[in-house]
Amino acid sequence: MRPWSRTILGAMCATLVACGGDDEPKATGQPMQNAQAEQQQAGAGPNRPPAIERITLRPERPRPGETIRSTIRASDPDGEPVRFSYQWQVNGERAGNGPDLHVKNLPRGALLELRVVPNDGQVEGPAKTVSVNTGNQPPVLLGVVLEPLGMVTVNHDVVAAPRARDPEDDDLRYRYTWTVNGNPVGGDDAVLPKSEFKRGDEITLRVVAFDGTDESEPLQSDPFVVANASPVITSA
Repeated sequence: MRPWSRTILGAMCATLVACGGDDEPKATGQPMQNAQAEQQQAGAGPNRPPAIERITLRPERPRPGETIRSTIRASDPDGEPVRFSYQWQVNGERAGNGPDLHVKNLPRGALLELRVVPNDGQVEGPAKTVSVNTGNQPPVLLGVVLEPLGMVTVNHDVVAAPRARDPEDDDLRYRYTWTVNGNPVGGDDAVLPKSEFKRGDEITLRVVAFDGTDESEPLQSDPFVVANASPVITSA
């Protein structure tokens, strides 16, 4: 081979090596970046919805005038904060859209339902519904009349005549606690026999109305003193 031929071939080989070196990163670099991005996306995965674990309503037997307060325990598998939407119903009718509900004048046994939907800012989780029924309303004592009216003496028994009302018109019973000089006497009865006290004794009465489920607030009399009885002529 002629010397100039070897020179041309050497130059051609040098050119091929240089070109090959420049093309190698371009041929392999971009696919590596795409593979890393795909791995990151595969590791993140799709967003998963939150879930409600428990809903608690207090009080469990709400009464008119009270407020039901809800407490919710929920979790998100992706660790995202969870928000809630609320929908209250009373006997099937919409009644509110907040976490709490003020109970209006409802009959005993009315159905109160709360439906809650969790949301992590992207997707909603499954809804959960809980319910309670309105409870019994206790009776209210309006007053107690003690007989005989005016002065109490040892000549007569003392009789209590309470007045009360019940929101559900339940039949009422009464519980009586008599004390003489601070000591309980007699039984659970509306009558305190005259044999239980004497002149100068101090008597008090505590009354509670009961509708079969709940008691009223107690009503207690002010202490009253047994007065002196007028003399009685037994013979002439």
